[in-house]
Amino acid sequence: AAELTALCGQRVGEEYESREPANVQGLESIADCLVSIEYLLHELAAGRKSDGAMKQLIGENLAALRA
Repeated sequence: AAELTALCGQRVGEEYESREPANVQGLESIADCLVSIEYLLHELAAGRKSDGAMKQLIGENLAALRA
């Protein structure tokens, strides 16, 4: 989850600093990751541990950001 958060922040910075037109697909991937991070935080706050589904969600989001 920490890697996902860091990569999300990096991508936001890249989009903000870019002089190119907005990469809509990239922005949507960032938004999806932020929603996933929010979900993970709610699960952790509720006392639930990271399970296979959460790890899969993190992996899918990382793959989308790296694409």
